[in-house]
This record gives sequence, structure tokens and C-alpha cells, in this order.
Amino acid sequence: MARLVDADRVRVVQRNPLSGCIPAGTEWLLRYHRAGGVDFRRFQEEFDRESNGTGGGNTFGSIKQDVEARHSHITLEHENFGQGDGVKKLDRVETLVRTNVPCLLALLLPNGYFHAVPVIEIDADAIRVRWMHHAQNEDQTVQLFRGDIARWHAQSAGGHDLLWVKGVSKPSAKLIGSS
Repeated sequence: MARLVDADRVRVVQRNPLSGCIPAGTEWLLRYHRAGGVDFRRFQEEFDRESNGTGGGNTFGSIKQDVEARHSHITLEHENFGQGDGVKKLDRVETLVRTNVPCLLALLLPNGYFHAVPVIEIDADAIRVRWMHHAQNEDQTVQLFRGDIARWHAQSAGGHDLLWVKGVSKPSAKLIGSS
């Protein structure tokens, strides 16, 4: 079993339940890494393309582009796996969690609902993720079985991505003071 060190200290609630899972999940990753120079009070709204009027949809690629453009001291890594590569995707998740690197897991659930969730723990049979729809004081941990995730991955045309923080450097004074 692999579990992120001190993952319980990070709590994020997805403020836009319709389109905000990628911005909320990215906020969770950045809070885990204690990224400085980021206004977390507005982060989700600023990077939710689907609801803030900037156009386009929320994807791991778009949030990587937008966050890195706004915060040059943050580098995100995005990896997309082929439709038949669900097991490879879960192996990558395990490698990341074993090295204490949290990742955002894209899921296309059987009901057609897309969700992106931070992974906090993984073992041979299951993963535990933060389902950020829950209120701040409620347990956000949900367990999903690896076999189910691999099957959903193989059966769907989407939800094949991972996103993680590759690096965070200390922001410059200009970045901290910018809006």
C-alpha cells in the first residue's frame, strides 16, 4: 500500500459542482505542495473556463496551460493514456503516490459523469481519493476499485488523463504582489 504523507491536512471543497472538479483538484494539488504566490480564495473561479467566461472547456491540458501562464513558478505534468491503457494509468498513479507525489485522476464513470479527483492512497485492489463535493467538515474519502477504474477506462472515450505538480519554486516578490 502507498499513501501520501500528511494528505489529511489538505481539504478543498469544489465550489462549482457542475464544472469545477479540475480547478478544485488542481487547487488541492497546489495546497498539498504548499505552493506560494497563489490566491486560493479565487483559484477555482479564476481557472474554471466553463463558468468564468474565458471560453473553452476545463481539461487537464487547459488548466496546465492557464496555471503555468499565470504562475511561472509552478510546473504541472499532464499525461494521457490510450483507451486500453487503464492498468498502465493505475501503475503510474501507484508510482507517483509511492514517491509522495499526489495526482489528479480523471474518471469517466459508467453513468457518463466525468470527475477528476486527487488520489491519496493506492493498494493492489483499490484507490482512495478525495471526492471534493462534500462539505469541509465531512469525510471526503471515497474508495474505488482498481478493476472498475481499468474497465471504465477501457469502455470510455475520455477520462484517460493524470495531472500532477512537477515542480514549485519560490515565487518572486512580483508574483506574490500581482493580481
